[in-house]
Amino acid sequence: MKTIVCYGDSNTWGFIPVAGEAEPEEVSARFPYGVRWPGALSRLLENGPGSGSEKDSEKGPGGYLVVEEGLNGRTTAFNDMLGKYRNGAKYIGVCLATNKPIDLLIIMLGSNDTKNYLRQTAASITRGVERLVTIAFASGCGPGGGPPEILIISPARLQDAIMTSRMRLEFDQVSVQKSQELAGQYFNLARRYGCYYMNASVYAEASQTDGLHLDKKNHIKLAKAIYTKVLEIFGQP
Repeated sequence: MKTIVCYGDSNTWGFIPVAGEAEPEEVSARFPYGVRWPGALSRLLENGPGSGSEKDSEKGPGGYLVVEEGLNGRTTAFNDMLGKYRNGAKYIGVCLATNKPIDLLIIMLGSNDTKNYLRQTAASITRGVERLVTIAFASGCGPGGGPPEILIISPARLQDAIMTSRMRLEFDQVSVQKSQELAGQYFNLARRYGCYYMNASVYAEASQTDGLHLDKKNHIKLAKAIYTKVLEIFGQP
């Protein structure tokens, strides 16, 4: 069995886009397992491209074990004064040690780093991802104590709708611009380190409800794209 760890933020956790001023605790905030892209990916790997929705029957793990490691508000490598445990670089070592041996580590982070009060640039956010990559390479969490394969995914860029959503105090137009710059920088980072790369914006887009989170349809779209990439990485037809 090949183990795939999905290390991300609220778009890996499955946060349901929220309109208006509602707080997450006031709504059913998380999509079901079969809708969230890691869960949909697991079912695609188990059942093939005709699967991937929450309507598919539950099956135990076969050739792949997909591990969800999503956390709302997680950054690449920066502390967030408004949320505890959000620094991705401080937890990834524990995550890797817990789940080893890991055949493939998928990193999809960076959206929260664009928050206006964190004052990061696209370049510094990319250095945050680089920090995660170097930790993973040195962790010995891959097969035989080596490094895992790494797939870097630049997150779906923010939509202008975020400016009128409940998150408008944390994100601004500069945040939107930074999110658009990440794809090119992540691509170059992946090339330098010999990692695989995907641009989530090619396959999915953030909801117009809040400008940040994927809706049900786009979770499934992203899962199908990652499924194809995973088969490519492991040399499957």
